[in-house]
Amino acid sequence: MATLARGERLSFLDQMRALAIIPVMICHSHSSWLPGGGVGVGIFFALSGFLISKILLDAEDFGPRAAARFVFRRFMRIYPAYLVAMFSALMLALKFDQERAQTIWQAMPDLLLMVDVPSHWAGYATGVIWTLLVEFSFYATVPIAMLLFGRREGLLILCIYLLTHAVLDPFVTMRGIGNMGRFGAGGALALGGILALIPQHLPTRHTKAVLLACLLGIAVLFWLPPSTHLIWRAEILAASLLSCGLIACFLADPNVKILRGAEAIGLISYSLYLWHGLILDYRGMFYAQTTVGFVFVTMIIGAASYLLIERPGIRAGSLISKRIFTMPRRPRRASKAPI
Repeated sequence: MATLARGERLSFLDQMRALAIIPVMICHSHSSWLPGGGVGVGIFFALSGFLISKILLDAEDFGPRAAARFVFRRFMRIYPAYLVAMFSALMLALKFDQERAQTIWQAMPDLLLMVDVPSHWAGYATGVIWTLLVEFSFYATVPIAMLLFGRREGLLILCIYLLTHAVLDPFVTMRGIGNMGRFGAGGALALGGILALIPQHLPTRHTKAVLLACLLGIAVLFWLPPSTHLIWRAEILAASLLSCGLIACFLADPNVKILRGAEAIGLISYSLYLWHGLILDYRGMFYAQTTVGFVFVTMIIGAASYLLIERPGIRAGSLISKRIFTMPRRPRRASKAPI
């Protein structure tokens, strides 16, 4: 069975990230090729829900300081590149589209605080980041639930509520938790969190069959257009559930593969997601009119963002969190000499 060692980056999970980001980019660029490719966000949600929950459940020490350290490190993981992307969207809008610039400027306080997106469509650059607001809400809420009720109990309570909300909210008005109520996204994250709570996973002899079934299910979802909000919710939850099946296969057999050689794409998947919207909004300026050209340009800019912004932010978050949130060690008292 696979284990998630601290600080270890697992190639299978990067393959899953690639499986998510590539259809999202193609769907947004040329929807007729993969009309349901946007359900790749369901894959991201399942993966995030599982990893965040698993990291916190397996942490050796957990308390207010550890929770604050975790949230701060996640913040530094996503916010620097996010901040640059949002200001880039504003600057380009000021140059090319004053009406769009006004919409983004009015929404900038909410964008900077990661609480909301513009109320009116202002392009893909700000339109796609709703998923980031959902994920950061989950990053911050899980540690709080664990501190209040205990690690396993708090996670279970939160996941049950989010999943119930995602299923019932279209029919019965329910009070959500921040951005996690959007499109049933909280339920998709909750499925990953519930998987992290399960101690036993698939027996190895069933792994390949389940893996193939889950991949076929995801492929079908990529070809189903989200014709209504209700169908869109259902597709996100279905994609998340099938993705949990993929993760369970990996936990049972670490040798399984889904996209060999795609680890590099998974490594920069966050930057790809963050910047692909901006490139879509200004395809002419980036010489990305064709889908192939769009993917190529996004890969170049995404890799640069990862190397120059994202990775330094991760390192800074790790260093700063150690200094601020780590309890100082008390010096040992010198033992008295024997009489």
